[in-house]
Amino acid sequence: MKEWPSARGGKELKKHLVGDRLTLKQMILAKCFDCMGRYFDGKTDCELPDCPLYPIMPYQKNVLYKIKSMSKNKGHPKGLVK
Repeated sequence: MKEWPSARGGKELKKHLVGDRLTLKQMILAKCFDCMGRYFDGKTDCELPDCPLYPIMPYQKNVLYKIKSMSKNKGHPKGLVK
């Protein structure tokens, strides 16, 4: 078996395949890693803007959204911001 490249989503996909639970972010990274053929051709933009995960794709050329974490003061997610 060929060794997986060192790219975002690889360790997350391995965790999923052995039955570990993933966070939402880890699920997204694992799916992009899998969809991109495990980045065997390199860490590149998938160039699929119609994909619902494209705005947060790890190697996207043009950052469409920034992911904000939970607000420490208000206790609610800030979500995606253009």
